Amino acid sequence: SAHVMLDWYIPWSLVRLAQRMGRLHRIGQKNDVYVYHLVAPATREGRVQARMLENLEAAAESLGGRIFDLLDATVARSAPSFDFARVLSQAQVTPGADIAVPEVESLKRAAEQLVEEDKHLRVRVDQAAAESRFQADRLESLNPVIVDAFLDAVAAAEGWKLEPGPAARIRRLTGARGLPLFFEHSASHGHVLVAADGQSVQEAQAADAMLGDVVVLGPAEDAFRRLVDIALREGRPELLRGCELVDTGSIASYALFVYEAEIRMHDGVRQVSRPTPILVRWSGAGAFNVSWESLMSLQARRVSGAPSRPTPAQLAEAETVAKATLNTEVTRQKDEQLGWIEKAKRQLRDFEDRYILEANALPSAERQARIATMDVHRKARLKQLVEIGSVQATAIRLVGWAQVKAGVSLKDLGYSPDSEKVAVGKVIAELESLEFAVDDRQTSGVGYDLLARNRRNGEQRCVEVKGFTEDMGPVWLEQSEWAQAMQRGDDYWLYVVDHCKTNPTVCVRVQNPAKVFGGGANSIQRFQIKLAQLREREARK
Repeated sequence: SAHVMLDWYIPWSLVRLAQRMGRLHRIGQKNDVYVYHLVAPATREGRVQARMLENLEAAAESLGGRIFDLLDATVARSAPSFDFARVLSQAQVTPGADIAVPEVESLKRAAEQLVEEDKHLRVRVDQAAAESRFQADRLESLNPVIVDAFLDAVAAAEGWKLEPGPAARIRRLTGARGLPLFFEHSASHGHVLVAADGQSVQEAQAADAMLGDVVVLGPAEDAFRRLVDIALREGRPELLRGCELVDTGSIASYALFVYEAEIRMHDGVRQVSRPTPILVRWSGAGAFNVSWESLMSLQARRVSGAPSRPTPAQLAEAETVAKATLNTEVTRQKDEQLGWIEKAKRQLRDFEDRYILEANALPSAERQARIATMDVHRKARLKQLVEIGSVQATAIRLVGWAQVKAGVSLKDLGYSPDSEKVAVGKVIAELESLEFAVDDRQTSGVGYDLLARNRRNGEQRCVEVKGFTEDMGPVWLEQSEWAQAMQRGDDYWLYVVDHCKTNPTVCVRVQNPAKVFGGGANSIQRFQIKLAQLREREARK
């Protein structure tokens, strides 16, 4: 029913602006929609915002508001190098600078092209494929637990102070030497309220909490991107020099190498470059690629003097693995693009057949004109699909390295290393008998050992397996495992297998162990599940 919106704070992201307006411009809206943007024109930021909004409004008039569904794509096509957040930053840093924003005519032309393409290429949604992609995206998402931990790390490095705020999961951030520019528009009395997700803010508002302005640090938000920039600025020199760390989940020491490259592809609107960082671990068994979740178990270690440098053999082997990992990622993305392109071509052929069939009923001159127009669109689309199919990587480069010391003893590990292979094999056999397709994730360090998807109903399980040679003992979940357990909720399962040496038996199967055993713990930590808790769970089977 809502059809009027007042923007009293204009976001620095056109995506967020479009999302706001999309809440009203939606299927089923029966009223005319009115959107009012409140801008302070006497400020540097306000002058840029006012001009940008005026140009968008003027372009939208010719399309009946349709531009608001395509806002970011329209600006990207009309001015590929334009970055709204960067322009606003420049306006603040350089008073009186002539800031260029996309002109009305270029916005109008770009929006009209996008609307025309959308109209000609619209097809029915593949529901099964969409559901499969949704499930995969859910596993790859950065959840509030990770965002909060990341903020803790950046705050510690920058000397900021974090305290509980006026509501659950909303915190007060204070900087003794001030806060960055992107926080200052929301800062009050030297501090700012921050939340790792928008849901926390909505729940607080529903409970009538006195919040004021809250900066949401979701992964898609501009403020989160700026925090990443700060972390890179602080951490990159340390990595380049080489540093020493402690892994609280490893009984063996190893070397860690960070590489980066870019994968270049066409997204249908413009050529884009996607940063592709790669993490390689080298131990006595050789080098192998690991996931970024494995970093959660690392802690800083203060040492006198520089850590021992990697040997030439370590560097050569790690680089070989990094290159192979990059090639695998390029192949994966290219296969994904080519599969999508093949489907798009089939849809284009189907549409062309329907279009020509409908045109056959028209007078000759009009039929020929329409078929000629269709041919122009078809050739343009095929050319675009060729561009989308091109996926290439830049040369790989070493960003830095670290010597990582073992941080846990064998008796404190919380499982028997010699029994792990047997335990995992037992769980895989059980899951496959229940019609799960199982993918082994043990060496990647993602925080669980197996990813299982049910072939019948699509249910997915992130499975962490702990094995004991004899009787079951207390179980430790490492930081990455506990973080995943908190993030994934009902998707995360803990399996415990005992007597792996003689008669391996799955004695504990727990869905959502963070909820069952956590007792309200909500920070990333090395977490112990006591033997009594496990036995109580076993008795309930």
